[in-house]
Amino acid sequence: MCDVKNPLYGENGAAYVFAPQKGADLQMVKRLDNGLRHASEVIERELNIKDIAYIEGAGAAGGMGAGCIAFLGGKLKSGIESVLDMIEFDKLLENTDFVLTGEGRLDSQSVQGKVISGIAKRTKIRNIPLIALVGGIGDGAEQAYNLGVTAMFGIDRDASSFEQLAPKSALYYEKTLKDVLSVMKITWLKQ
Repeated sequence: MCDVKNPLYGENGAAYVFAPQKGADLQMVKRLDNGLRHASEVIERELNIKDIAYIEGAGAAGGMGAGCIAFLGGKLKSGIESVLDMIEFDKLLENTDFVLTGEGRLDSQSVQGKVISGIAKRTKIRNIPLIALVGGIGDGAEQAYNLGVTAMFGIDRDASSFEQLAPKSALYYEKTLKDVLSVMKITWLKQ
């Protein structure tokens, strides 16, 4: 199971998307990407597995997706879809008025197979509003609206850095949730 759809290498591959989050600078990202490209070429040539780098999720976990396919004969499956099926999420949605979900940071990666994308896909087809309470809202978060997120709320109340926000996150989450539910209560009273 994997929670991303990234290819093994390239602009949307493992190195360019995830290595900067782990502290890699541009020079290191390029080296990592070249290494993943080389690994892909070796796998294709030696194991006769065509286009392994472009299989959805090949870039998951730094290239473990591709490794599982090549060396273990694995098949990649969406982690969130598997979990939602396991807990019979669709049944839980029956007679549901709205869904609240969360994520540490909502950004362009969130729409690439992460938890929020799986939940949004299922609530959208049922016209169930989906509200996301997140630690932070980053670049590309607006793509979540197309997936089915109705509204998103960041819990950061004072433009703190992550290090400053983390100890207060539970309190801020609670305050933000109260605000969201207060607005919903007002809306329902008017109906």
